[in-house]
Amino acid sequence: MTRMTQAVPLDQDIVLGVDTHKDVHVAAVITAARAFVESRSSPTTAEGHEQ
Repeated sequence: MTRMTQAVPLDQDIVLGVDTHKDVHVAAVITAARAFVESRSSPTTAEGHEQ
C-alpha cells in the first residue's frame, strides 16, 4: 500500500476518486480547488480489499 498525507482544513470540500484495475485499485483525494491531499493503492486480493 502507498500512502501520502497532507493536512486539509475542515472547511474545505474534498473529492475522492478511485481508479480500479485488474491487479490494483488506486484512490486519490483532492480539494475542490484541485490541491492534492492523499493517495493510496491496494492489490485486488482479499487482503487488499480489507485494507
